[in-house]
Amino acid sequence: MDAVEERTAAYGQHVGPDGQPCRGSCYACLQDWSNSRLHPLLDWRLACDMAELLLGRAFAPLRWSEHAEQAARAFAAGVPHWRDDLLAERPVLRSDRDNRVCVVVHPLEATSEARRGPTLARVVAHAEATQADVRFCSWFNLIRTPGQALIALDSVGDA
Repeated sequence: MDAVEERTAAYGQHVGPDGQPCRGSCYACLQDWSNSRLHPLLDWRLACDMAELLLGRAFAPLRWSEHAEQAARAFAAGVPHWRDDLLAERPVLRSDRDNRVCVVVHPLEATSEARRGPTLARVVAHAEATQADVRFCSWFNLIRTPGQALIALDSVGDA
């Protein structure tokens, strides 16, 4: 477990070969030729979070909030009828077509009403106070599968 802890600490400050934080995975961190079929699924942030959980540490869904905000901003920039915003200090996407709000969540974060953490519950309460149709999308899905995320956000009924 000491090796896991050391590796997790190193990833927490990971930058790619270009000196910038890598978006998900690169050949300097998780990627190599033996796992090339999994490259679209690899994310060093999720690896850190899973390692933290294995080490018995508490889950921190807001740990990568800046990354979530960047994902929301990039997604909204490419879709004309969605805009990024902050609601109760959490990144959200707002539809310009109707009163729909998508809360950008951590991929491992529970979104069901019974299992929401206090910060997520506060965001949902703020959105529901405006009669908004509240949906959830992980920053991972906004980055890795934006087309599927858009279909889910624009669909009628439950997303």
